[in-house]
Amino acid sequence: SDIGNSGFQAILSSLPDSLIVLHFTHNCLDAKILPWFENFIKTHPKIKDVSLENNPITLNSAPKLDVAGLIDQILKITNANQCNCYLEIYTKIQDIIAETTRCIWLPREHRRDYDLLELYNEMKKNPTKYWSINMRSNSNMSLNAYNIFLDILNCDIRVAELYLGEDDMNEEMQKYFFKDFRDNNTVEHLDISHNKLCSQAMKYIGSFLKHSSKTCVFTLRKCQIDSEGIRYLCKGLSESRLYSLSLINNPLGNDSCARLFSSIPPSLKSLSLWGDDIPESSLQTIIDFLNTNKTLETLNLKFNPVYDKHVDQLEQIAKQNGICKYATHPE
Repeated sequence: SDIGNSGFQAILSSLPDSLIVLHFTHNCLDAKILPWFENFIKTHPKIKDVSLENNPITLNSAPKLDVAGLIDQILKITNANQCNCYLEIYTKIQDIIAETTRCIWLPREHRRDYDLLELYNEMKKNPTKYWSINMRSNSNMSLNAYNIFLDILNCDIRVAELYLGEDDMNEEMQKYFFKDFRDNNTVEHLDISHNKLCSQAMKYIGSFLKHSSKTCVFTLRKCQIDSEGIRYLCKGLSESRLYSLSLINNPLGNDSCARLFSSIPPSLKSLSLWGDDIPESSLQTIIDFLNTNKTLETLNLKFNPVYDKHVDQLEQIAKQNGICKYATHPE
């Protein structure tokens, strides 16, 4: 269950002196409960088996307490009473970080509030490291967990790569998260694929692109972005420092296609529009872009009617341009 310190205190105060077994595992107790628990053990000497395993009792969760000292004192009391005591320091996040060679990935069952707090505390210990975080599939995260995650992203911790795909965030959560995320200036590689992004979220994302001096690779695969969302994206894109943009499987109509090609910044070298259903009527827009292009080096238009039915013409124009080449595989 999800019983925390206050709930556990209420339970302890109602237990009889004759209690022999107390198991309170897989809950949300942190180190602040230890003084209460120590006093309870002192006043209930008949207990012979007690366990607080699988609770987020960490060395970081109560900075003003001597957590290790309290645990040592509790174990001395239980040993003297011949009581089996199972009390552990929660180290799952520490273990995940220690075992990570490149990208931190938290399993879904370890994305609770206290997991994110522990992640924050552990990452703060190494302020010069460049971190990579995979937080795909966050549908079970609470608002408070997202707040802590935003603290990680908007402080001096250097998160260089961030993967937020398949998060199932509703519109309100998208607005809330991306409004604060736009202040981030450490992420260089951002992937938020497989999310149905609302236009307001895209407005904040566009603002993020405009002001970020770090982000150079951005992946928005299959995000069901509507025309208004594309407009917001392009507004930020035109003033961004992006090097690579992937919009695979996001249907683009004539207006969105025209807006996108007119918003490509000089920094952009790679653009993937693979499988975007760009219609044949956008042919002239693409031709005009290729004729004047001086910076884009790779363009992927595979599986779009405009490319598949005019491939020879478009490839010839690209050759004449001499700068841009076509890619045919989704990145």
